[in-house]
Amino acid sequence: MKESRFDSVLTIEINILEPEKVLNIISKEGIFIKNVKRLNIALLSLDVYEEDYKDIKKIVKANRGKIKIVKERGRNILIRRLKRRSSLLVGSVLFGLIIFILSTHIWSIDIKTTENLSPYEVREILSKLGVKQGMKKNALDVYSLEKKLEDSSSEIVWARSRIEGSTLKIDIEEKVNPPKLLEKEVDSVIATMDGEVKRIYTESGTAVVEPGNMVKKGDILIEPYNGSEGTKYECIASGKVMANTFYDKEVDIRISGKELKRTGESFKEKYITFFGRRIYLKKYTNSFKEYDKIEDNTGLIKGVEYFEKELKEVKLERDEEVLKASKKLEKLLLKDLTNEAKVVGKDIDVTDLGYGMIRVKVQFVVLQDIAL
Repeated sequence: MKESRFDSVLTIEINILEPEKVLNIISKEGIFIKNVKRLNIALLSLDVYEEDYKDIKKIVKANRGKIKIVKERGRNILIRRLKRRSSLLVGSVLFGLIIFILSTHIWSIDIKTTENLSPYEVREILSKLGVKQGMKKNALDVYSLEKKLEDSSSEIVWARSRIEGSTLKIDIEEKVNPPKLLEKEVDSVIATMDGEVKRIYTESGTAVVEPGNMVKKGDILIEPYNGSEGTKYECIASGKVMANTFYDKEVDIRISGKELKRTGESFKEKYITFFGRRIYLKKYTNSFKEYDKIEDNTGLIKGVEYFEKELKEVKLERDEEVLKASKKLEKLLLKDLTNEAKVVGKDIDVTDLGYGMIRVKVQFVVLQDIAL
């Protein structure tokens, strides 16, 4: 038995009902132990060589005991710790180096235009100028780029470019063409949509519809003249025509059976892109059988968040869910309407789709101004 084996010594604790039995077995196996201490009736403390630990662990487990390492010492253990720390240090340095290299490149291009010129057209111009994702920052002169953009299209009045982080931001100001003059200054007020006329407020001109009339989109509501037969004169027609208009919205709802729902558990993986390849900082292990996922492609560090889903029993009150669906559809409708518009009526129709599913269809009657 070489004394150099003490370079790797472990202090272990063994929790077992028959400590003497285990010590006898260890001795019979020829395993060297020292500093044996009895901490209580079922707990032993002793020092062993690291290379003998696995054999002792098998003996303890075979006799239904528990074992744990409370202390490690020795030259070999110190060397391993230093190797682990050096690996961590090298990994940190490499990661920092990769981040630094990535930070010297442009990885996204953010383009803002106004009306006539689309971001896609500007991106095509940039591509022809050699400006693209992945290029080095120091290879780009933003002031020269602004001049080239202004010269590349007659639609661009001026351009501003700047680099923020790893994003190249381009702001384009376009040429504003003067509005076309109307062929004639006067015109009629027409209906913007189908509806049933309820009230008419004429500021100028003559109304040609009455409350109760059904009108179609494009029908004339107010003509551009004032006065009576023989004394008519042209004017600019204006006014409001309040009418009942109609909107249909529907939604499918499960009221019984089973449905995939989120459990509340989630996992977010993070990665960076390096020349078109993903380098993961945190990788999803695909532990969810069913899931939703939301991708975040903004910024240098991108990510995908996974939300676990599982089949859950659904048992809901039909009438209550129909009422909830009606209110939800009404809220969605009001978001698309003006503040003056009001829902004055609704007709709810429910269709049984089978397998615990129903379809709630609501026709809304909306009072609003349809004059244009």
